[in-house]
Amino acid sequence: MRFHNSSNLRKQFESVLARDRAELERRLQTKGIVFDPKLLESEMYSSLWLGCLYSVIEGWPNLKIDAPRITQLLKKGYKKKLFDFRNAVFHPVDYDDARFHALAAEGQKSMDWAREITNEFQNFFESILVFPSEEQSEEQSNEG
Repeated sequence: MRFHNSSNLRKQFESVLARDRAELERRLQTKGIVFDPKLLESEMYSSLWLGCLYSVIEGWPNLKIDAPRITQLLKKGYKKKLFDFRNAVFHPVDYDDARFHALAAEGQKSMDWAREITNEFQNFFESILVFPSEEQSEEQSNEG
């Protein structure tokens, strides 16, 4: 279920991104992603999404599944930077931890890669797993 949670975080980020897109794009273009109280919500969702995404990537080889597109995306060189970013999110050393900047230094390409691999994981997992609909989830919550 880690992936499902990661995918939901990405959706939350995309929603908040729609609101803050202009400022975030400016920062991506200048490769200047830094924490800013004004943009804290979108940064929170993107940090959680990317941190959880690394957990999915880390566990993927254990499944021993042949998924050529996922394999191709994993070879693009972002995995180590995402690992460092994840560690900076979940084990921060400093508010402006340098490990945040390596992934951000790639600019829009790193976010495009993260979206693409998230979508590929989502397509794969949705093809083999059945997730409850929102109505079913609400019914289960009301029963509990």
